[in-house]
Amino acid sequence: MLYKTKRDKFFLSVALLSVVCLIVQLVMILTNDLQASYLNSDDEYWSIYYYKPYTRIHGYLIGLVLGCEYFKFKYECPQHDGNSDGVSEGSEN
Repeated sequence: MLYKTKRDKFFLSVALLSVVCLIVQLVMILTNDLQASYLNSDDEYWSIYYYKPYTRIHGYLIGLVLGCEYFKFKYECPQHDGNSDGVSEGSEN
């Protein structure tokens, strides 16, 4: 609902959430000396870090912003009238 009423606050809150999660991620990675390795399934990266909710939030936020931009393009852009071929209804070919 924040996207429809106050877009500047919406994008600011998404950016702030992203920055806060990035800082938490960096602190956790640096304090635990974690390395993502697909070769070691018993590495601390998988048990300490990977299952935390803030580790994968960036992908969610990217999808949220792109979904909002798609909504804006689809329903709010004046030049987008729903024709898929780009030809207006009253014009002749």
